[in-house]
Amino acid sequence: VDHPDNPGRKIMSLRKTNAENAATAVRNFPFGVRGRLDLKLRLQTDFQGTRVCLSDCYWLPPIERKGRFGILIEPNGRLWTTGGDGNDVLTDLTVPMGRWCELSLIWDCTLRNCKVLLDGQWAANAWQLLAPDLAEYPPNLAEGQKTPDAQGVCYLRLWSVAKGAGEGGILVESVKVQVEP
Repeated sequence: VDHPDNPGRKIMSLRKTNAENAATAVRNFPFGVRGRLDLKLRLQTDFQGTRVCLSDCYWLPPIERKGRFGILIEPNGRLWTTGGDGNDVLTDLTVPMGRWCELSLIWDCTLRNCKVLLDGQWAANAWQLLAPDLAEYPPNLAEGQKTPDAQGVCYLRLWSVAKGAGEGGILVESVKVQVEP
């Protein structure tokens, strides 16, 4: 779509245009044990919620997963991170409506941790999930079976959690990634 503040420039718009279809965007980047991803975004009027996740594998768009590190932005902009038990944990920060902001994810898979910053201010930690590719969390494993820890991540995945179609959604101006192999 056209950039609302910079005529002639194109940016990405993610919104659910049909209640029956998934609205998802995926960006692949070099595999990194540690790294930083900066996402410049803007929540639009009629925003209905988005999940943001970092993962080490690709899923087809209709499959909803929290990834290795997960973030939820509610329709009112409240920011949640995913705890190590798979449950979402409310932070003290709110993503503003109608204003550009930067969501930064600074991960370290050796520590199983991802720092979440909003406009440079620490929001919370997201803890690495053990089984991002399983349909349920915590995973239903056979006795003695262990899920593998992620050795790094290489995908950013955004998807609308809207129940119905909407005109709003989220605008993404840029994605910057730095990784340490």
